[in-house]
Amino acid sequence: MGGRSGDSHRSSVVLPKEDTIAPEKNSSSDATVAKFKKFREEGESNKCESCSKTVYQAEKLLVEDKSGKRLFHKGCFKCSTCDMVVDLRNYGSEGGKIYCKNHLKEATANALKEKGVGAPTAFSGPQELCA
Repeated sequence: MGGRSGDSHRSSVVLPKEDTIAPEKNSSSDATVAKFKKFREEGESNKCESCSKTVYQAEKLLVEDKSGKRLFHKGCFKCSTCDMVVDLRNYGSEGGKIYCKNHLKEATANALKEKGVGAPTAFSGPQELCA
């Protein structure tokens, strides 16, 4: 029985059990997980207020106004009257609704009228000074 040389001296390799293998640490993924956990713990949703779909970082628009912090897709941040997409430079809010600058004036005037307050006039100072 002339076998191959070395057959009688097989070396055995002992592998560690799966539960004893430590995963490699990745600091960037750990930081991402920590941010996600913090986001979820603060009770903030990752759903768009307009369409109720998930908002991912690249399309995220976070607005803070009288209604609190509100999350939108950039494309869902629209005027409630004309559906024009607005951004943080050309929007306003009244009664929890988003408006473009043109319709914000109208919405504010209507809100004041509903509250029984007249629309502001061009001059609302003391009248005796004008006489």
